[in-house]
Amino acid sequence: MNIIKVMRKAIPSVSCKEGCHECCGIVPFSTWELGRIEPLSYKTITCSYLNESGCSIYRERPILCRLMGASMEPKLACPYGCIADNPLSIEDTRAIMEAYMPQIPDHIKFEMLRPLMEDA
Repeated sequence: MNIIKVMRKAIPSVSCKEGCHECCGIVPFSTWELGRIEPLSYKTITCSYLNESGCSIYRERPILCRLMGASMEPKLACPYGCIADNPLSIEDTRAIMEAYMPQIPDHIKFEMLRPLMEDA
């Protein structure tokens, strides 16, 4: 089975506030995830897939988005306090991220940093 599918199944779901996009920003995509959506470039430091209706790729959102509010890791906490019923431990979250990072192509990592470098 695909490693990203395994990760997706391991991450508990979170019931977000309707219309919330406080966690949205530029996030990495694995090659497998990019193959399931229409690729957009990172033009700003906000998510290119966020529109007036919310996340346009919610069903196919990347692992980092799925981890928001689904983990005990403070850096992934929802600003409104939404959290999964059975959140991942910090250790499990880190294990998922360590397995996920090698799945992200180098050009995606560079594209994510470009808007931040242009503002400097």
